Amino acid sequence: MPALKLVDVPEPQSIREEAFRSLIKNLGISKAAFFARECMSQKEDYVKLKDEIFANQSLDEMFQEIQLQRKSKQRSPRKQKK
Repeated sequence: MPALKLVDVPEPQSIREEAFRSLIKNLGISKAAFFARECMSQKEDYVKLKDEIFANQSLDEMFQEIQLQRKSKQRSPRKQKK
């Protein structure tokens, strides 16, 4: 197994600020505000959802699955747009 690479995790607030700046720049203030309202009003418990999806998988199993998916994507040629 390859050595794990440690990365610095950015502050959540700085990520949110950067994301909203990008949304405003690309969508405009009205669409960005609409998008933010829709996303912020979701009542989904993502920790519970994560536990349901990955309940019986170890971290090693998840890592192996990701590696397999990456390899299969590299092997399959992308479809060209006409």
